[in-house]
Amino acid sequence: MRKNPLLRGLMIETDRAAAGYALLSFTWSTEAGGLCVLLEEVYVSPRCRGEGVGSALLRFVEGEYGGKASRFRLEVAPSNAPAIRLYERMGYMRLDYLQTVKDIP
Repeated sequence: MRKNPLLRGLMIETDRAAAGYALLSFTWSTEAGGLCVLLEEVYVSPRCRGEGVGSALLRFVEGEYGGKASRFRLEVAPSNAPAIRLYERMGYMRLDYLQTVKDIP
């Protein structure tokens, strides 16, 4: 990942202990009209959930790319209600369309 400008890994720490991680990727969005920062994976340790770690992570990422990106995007499982509440509280809105994918082996 270190040599790929389209990827970035972040380690989340609290009091010098690992609290989670995030993986970011970057693309150009014609729909948004600029750089799109995709929060590909966000993981917060169960012991740290509900303590503001996720909010701090989103604020950090938005601060890092706020002047450069036109959109921040992430995916969340419909069953992950706590994460959905966090994202909506942080200003993220649901997209009302189905995403499809084709993986190439």
